[in-house]
Amino acid sequence: DSIHVIAYSVFTGNGSSVKVLTQYSIDGGKTYSKAKKVSEELNTVTGVHLSYVPGKGISLTYRGSRDSTETDAIVQAFSGNLARTWSKTNTVYEICPHDQQASGTSARMFTFPWGADDGERFWVFSADKVDPLTGERLASQGICDQVAGAPPGTYPGVSRIVGMSSLDGKNWFGSAENPDEPFILDFNMGAGYQMFPFSQGVKNRVDIAWWDTREEDEALRPLPAGEELPLIYDYMSGISRIFRKASIYMTRISGCKNTTAQGACTPRLPTDDFLSPVRVSRYQTAFLNGVLQEVD
Repeated sequence: DSIHVIAYSVFTGNGSSVKVLTQYSIDGGKTYSKAKKVSEELNTVTGVHLSYVPGKGISLTYRGSRDSTETDAIVQAFSGNLARTWSKTNTVYEICPHDQQASGTSARMFTFPWGADDGERFWVFSADKVDPLTGERLASQGICDQVAGAPPGTYPGVSRIVGMSSLDGKNWFGSAENPDEPFILDFNMGAGYQMFPFSQGVKNRVDIAWWDTREEDEALRPLPAGEELPLIYDYMSGISRIFRKASIYMTRISGCKNTTAQGACTPRLPTDDFLSPVRVSRYQTAFLNGVLQEVD
């Protein structure tokens, strides 16, 4: 019978405090163990995710939220005995998140991680705000500050999908050239937002997909200078309401292009062969002449 492991977060009832718990089954999911606490956070936890490399163990990742003493970060714990016990949590990397509150013109969204494995290496990906011209991560520069006049939790920059990897599930690295910094999958200078990554790995490759607004954000929009916020929201064009659209893009990591003795890996991507990420779908609608319809 297969071993099943589940992970989830629960509010403790004490302010915003949250526990991250796991349970496992050794009889194919018929019965489960008592809940095992991995961690207890003072703030909201989002996106608890598991990845598994046979013979090594299970990596659990989640997004920890900021407060007066902590930054937003991708947090991780490791189990080498199939969820019987867990290591202490550690920060994989700090982020400047792309978060939005729900409103009449915008959808609610939060930055969260997604883990994967390729049979040898653990991977984790998330959205992260970067400078639209240089690609420098705002978190690493210490300039992830609230945008004046914007809803709470709105930060400057554009979101890009970043990631790190680990051979042992404990020590995490970016590229071989810059192991302490998450690598950016597809910078695409200046245009659009990338968010909601999801990934799947098999036999030395990992496929990663994400929501992407680059086509719309490359087009001109009738907004006065200075009124654009670093958010994804609908807007008016004359008497028509333009609904924000997004495409699904994806790319593939095929092993490592360069490595270090410590275990850092520069992912081999299609861009190494001058191939761009693939646009696999899109969703584009507008409220025109009183009718909600698809537009080109």
